[in-house]
Amino acid sequence: MQLLRKILVSLLFLSTIYFAQEYHSPSDTSSFVVSDIKIIGNKETKAYVILNELTFKVGDKINWKILSYNRDRIYGLKIFNFVDIVTDNRKDKKRIIIVVKETWTIFPIPYFYFRRNSIKYSAYGINFLYKNFRGRNETLSANLGFGFDPNFFIRYNNPNFFYRNLIFGFTIGYTNFFNKSVNFLTISKEDFNYKSFYTGFNLGKRVNIFHQFEFGFLYRYITLKKPYAYLYLSSGKNFEYEPSLSFSYKYDTRDLVLRSRKGTYLQLSLTHYGFILSDIHFLDFSFDYRKYFPVNKILFFKYRITNRYLIGDKIPIYDRSYIGYNNYIRGHLHDVKEGKNMFIASFELGVPLVEEYDFVMKLPLIPESLTSARIGLDLNTFVDIGNTYDSLRELSLKQRNLFGYGVSLNLLILPFNALRFEIAFNEFGNSEFIFESGFSF
Repeated sequence: MQLLRKILVSLLFLSTIYFAQEYHSPSDTSSFVVSDIKIIGNKETKAYVILNELTFKVGDKINWKILSYNRDRIYGLKIFNFVDIVTDNRKDKKRIIIVVKETWTIFPIPYFYFRRNSIKYSAYGINFLYKNFRGRNETLSANLGFGFDPNFFIRYNNPNFFYRNLIFGFTIGYTNFFNKSVNFLTISKEDFNYKSFYTGFNLGKRVNIFHQFEFGFLYRYITLKKPYAYLYLSSGKNFEYEPSLSFSYKYDTRDLVLRSRKGTYLQLSLTHYGFILSDIHFLDFSFDYRKYFPVNKILFFKYRITNRYLIGDKIPIYDRSYIGYNNYIRGHLHDVKEGKNMFIASFELGVPLVEEYDFVMKLPLIPESLTSARIGLDLNTFVDIGNTYDSLRELSLKQRNLFGYGVSLNLLILPFNALRFEIAFNEFGNSEFIFESGFSF
């Protein structure tokens, strides 16, 4: 175990040497003008769904690197098993031919999250998806979640509502969520769950290929059937209402959303909780910044910085910030931190073991669109750091932040999901194993 930790530290140290070098990609001299764009294989999908993801149009001068980037963006729609972009044989002006194979549109996706090394704090379930119905990239999903914070919800999202790039969605659901406040367990002397019924909608506009604005409204009805409910709910009763209105901005230039190697992701959101008829009143300002770039021809690097900052005094216990549940530090899965605000930073250096492999399994009575996928395999080293805090004055290098590092093996199964196998260590050298669906970020 000591040898493995030394290897990890050495890899992380070597990464700083690579970061000091300026990366120069090989110049591509085979530029050409786009004379026409043709799409083949979209039996159900409307052509504009694909065209919406392209960074070029007819008449633009592009090269093969731009075509590769756009191929990944089309894959990022997660509605195609296969995407390829080819051209005709002309030199200066070329016809762009986009070849796609549509995936199966209705399928279940199982998921699982293990927390604090205990079944009690683990979540698992199944998400039923109906993707790309009517060929407009609309998604209707129903979720059944069990274990920690059991829940049920139905969601609908349409990125082309009435006309292109107008976003509309709605959600309705129920969750029986666990009390995460360790501080307030001294009052109840027992674990307990809140019951929450919620519904809401969102309306937004994708201004161009990289910029998106969105407004949302959510209404929650929360109950706690316990004699000490008045201590945990802002209303002083055993139930309360929590309406919220939000505004968000998203900037996204990533190539392949699930397995990004290049680009920037930024999301800013401001949410106001509670109105005149509610006993709740506070603002939630959050940002999530991610950067992805190649270090050289083999290595790639990415980092993420996220922060949640609450403004106000009437903040329910369940809306405070927690590390150790949905947000956690690898190496500290068993540790819970509670505060008004929260920050987390993650850094990963990786190398692709399998860059891209088109997997096809032919089975009787099962369509090929359900048994084929784009497979990728990455090996990463990572460092996580984070903490909760009540005021900005608490943020200093002197405070004890949660710190972890380790090795991660990531298996991409596009367009379905990804699997992550990780060995993580904390600052004291204690180790833990993480096995979850989805990438870290």
